[in-house]
Amino acid sequence: MSAFILSRRAFAAGALASAGSAYAAVAGSTTRLTPAVAVQRIKAACAQKGIKWADTTVDTFKIGKTDTPVSGIISTFMATLGVMKKAVDLGANFIVSHEPIFYNHFDETTALEADPIYQAKVRFATQHGLTVWRFHDHWHQIKPEPMSTASIEELGWGQYLDKGSQGFRRSFTRSGLTLEGLAGEMARRFPSHSVRVIGRRDMPVRRVVNIGHGVNDVVQAFTTGDVAIGPEVREWDSAELARDVVALGGDKGLILIAHERGEEGGMKLCRDWLQPLLPETKVSFIDTKEPFLSLT
Repeated sequence: MSAFILSRRAFAAGALASAGSAYAAVAGSTTRLTPAVAVQRIKAACAQKGIKWADTTVDTFKIGKTDTPVSGIISTFMATLGVMKKAVDLGANFIVSHEPIFYNHFDETTALEADPIYQAKVRFATQHGLTVWRFHDHWHQIKPEPMSTASIEELGWGQYLDKGSQGFRRSFTRSGLTLEGLAGEMARRFPSHSVRVIGRRDMPVRRVVNIGHGVNDVVQAFTTGDVAIGPEVREWDSAELARDVVALGGDKGLILIAHERGEEGGMKLCRDWLQPLLPETKVSFIDTKEPFLSLT
């Protein structure tokens, strides 16, 4: 039995146990379910798993009332306007978004107040009584790390996971595959129309490392592996570093995927984690979908 399957089962069992304990703590009360109450339970479930809630975090309410009765909950990668519209169609008014909704990490809106796009999004959310809360920092702390756990399942890479590899930056051992073949496999299985590659197409792949968003991750991945897989790295540092490595004759490759494709699956897991914690209402998943179109 693969380490991934064990981790997957551990995730499910741990999620249900934490959710059940957190819900049990308030089950005897007559408090109606509101976004504020839901977040209290989420914090309690995280505490059950040994996760201390940070004083400074992006996991905060972004828009909407926190004391309104919850009619339904949405788990999603990002509360885009499209996701908001689908939430309204489903009759849900509380959205748990992994990423920011106002185009910057901390959802700072001062510079956006006169922007018509920002105004339209706020207007839509307000008119339809939507509340959005972000669940990013502490969700990544759940063990096994849920975003990478989900992407491993989507790609079918559990059998290739290196022993002892944990956290978001996991590594895999592959054989009999080229860089182009690996990228094509990812494009089919996610699926994605925006996979990009730096490196020789026919380069043999041996060790693959999942990375975060920074150039230091690329450096580290190239030290320990042949291929780095990056969701939304910066082109002017990470991509150019990889290009220079290849120009110097290095047998290394960088595969770039949309941030959304690399983490959307983790919010499906979040739906499953939230449902037993918030049994009074239905928790649904909405696929944000990658923002790019392919012209070829």
